[in-house]
Amino acid sequence: MNKLFIKAALSFLLVFISISSVQSQPKLIIQLSGGLALPMDQTKGNFSGMYVGYNTTGIDTSFLKSNMGADIGFAFNGALKFGIDKYGITRGILTASFNSFFNNASGYLNENGYLFPAKYDWNLNFANFGAGLEVAPLSKYKFTPFVNAAFVVTVMSANLRAQSSSIPDETNWLETVRLGVSGNAGIEIKTSKNFGIVVGANYTIHNLLFKDNDNFNHANFGKNEIGFNDKGGLYFSNMYEGGFSKPYVGSEKKLTSVSFYAGITLYMDMNKKTPPKTTTKK
Repeated sequence: MNKLFIKAALSFLLVFISISSVQSQPKLIIQLSGGLALPMDQTKGNFSGMYVGYNTTGIDTSFLKSNMGADIGFAFNGALKFGIDKYGITRGILTASFNSFFNNASGYLNENGYLFPAKYDWNLNFANFGAGLEVAPLSKYKFTPFVNAAFVVTVMSANLRAQSSSIPDETNWLETVRLGVSGNAGIEIKTSKNFGIVVGANYTIHNLLFKDNDNFNHANFGKNEIGFNDKGGLYFSNMYEGGFSKPYVGSEKKLTSVSFYAGITLYMDMNKKTPPKTTTKK
């Protein structure tokens, strides 16, 4: 497992231990869910463009320059919730989620007057680890609406696969850490004492802090550890026209996403006591 994931997971485990030591609410709530993820702001955009005059399908010039070219994807979420007050209205919350976005294109490359089939597959990933607070004003009832907000550490990664006779088949971006914020709103529906379902929506700003602008970044086919350059500025690339790298100036990017999810809820009584054994005299 990548060191960045291990460090982030250990950090939030320590936060969980410290918060759970002061909780007075007996129940620990575990939620697992999944759903659709929608790229927003400069996360979404055009990935490829058909240049009819040249009979080619190439990488769109806005990709990396002004957006990250993502299309609809999926989200997997996990949450630990624990009451801070005795009524469970105010909760501490730890979250872990994974958002993956896709885009693709196929067509032909014009190589010295000859047309060759070409296919591109683009994948952008956000692994998010958060800690924050939640308010659930009707926590004692079967239907419990909630809202929460959290600080989020996001590990960004990306991969581009190209199938063509003239370009390398795989290009990878450097796994990079950003700090952001997220908000959730939803409803928990208790189906029994220990089980329930949850539906909700999430909005996350993934790169509020720690954006980079490596002016020597080369976003070339076949290269590994390409920088995201989400702060904008000078970069070099051969993805738009092929051949040697050419200089471009990118704009600053706000990377956000919205997800809609449904899942299960487990209610665990942390203070459940086992009745003492009784003995009968003969």
